[in-house]
Amino acid sequence: MKHPRRLLILSLLLLAAAALAAQQPAEQQKPAPPPDPAAMAEQRQALMAIESTLDRAQRAKLIEEFLQKYPDTPYAWSLCLHASDSFRRINNHAKAVEYGERAIALKADDPVAHMIVADSLAEGAKKEDADYAEKLLKAEKYAQRSIELLPPYLSAITPPPTMTQEEVELQKKLIEAQPHATLGYVYLLRDNNQKAEEELLKAVQLAEAQPNQADLIRLGRAYLLQDKHEQAVEVFRKAVGLGGLMYEQAVEHLKLAEQELAKRKPAAPTPPESQPPAPKPPQPEA
Repeated sequence: MKHPRRLLILSLLLLAAAALAAQQPAEQQKPAPPPDPAAMAEQRQALMAIESTLDRAQRAKLIEEFLQKYPDTPYAWSLCLHASDSFRRINNHAKAVEYGERAIALKADDPVAHMIVADSLAEGAKKEDADYAEKLLKAEKYAQRSIELLPPYLSAITPPPTMTQEEVELQKKLIEAQPHATLGYVYLLRDNNQKAEEELLKAVQLAEAQPNQADLIRLGRAYLLQDKHEQAVEVFRKAVGLGGLMYEQAVEHLKLAEQELAKRKPAAPTPPESQPPAPKPPQPEA
């Protein structure tokens, strides 16, 4: 289940990752021999071609070719991260995981790569796959690691001066919601519905200002599978109210939850038949 807002947030994260890399002090960067000016000019020209390519599949192909041609490029981490995201967007989950893990190998404390890999593993896992359980276990670990890495990562980013403090805090909450949402989905796939509820509820609460329809539906499913029908109905109604790409799916889930709730509600007691008023006792004669 994809949602356009989630892709947008990951794009913001990728921009933040590039900005953070530029902020790293010189002593934290690996020493390297002075680059050849001609070679660097050639790389910059190739990078401009990548950046100007809007088609995700074509962009991913260009990045792969670039990394094959320039394996020692100083842009390797950033390019692996962008390749992972590009492959994720075209549903090539195996390649998204491959390049995400390459980015992690180059920068182990990168929460963005952990987040993309976790999501790609979860979205790409099929029950008929021999490694289905292994993929979900790996997705869980990557999502948990992303949650651990995010706080220092976000605090190290200097927001642009055009953003208000309120906007900055909103973006941080939306970003923090991502790995919790993925982790909740992993638990849902593993039939651990209580943990799924906990993580998805965190994601929904963090993203309250800009609700994610997919996360609401998944949270509703976690409630429904635990026979928490009233909570499920409430969440599915919110998902329906968003309209959007998953509107019909939200409507179907809402109908099911309402039917289950109706089955379990006790029938109202039948009111007793009305009895004629008792006759008044005879009054003594005056």
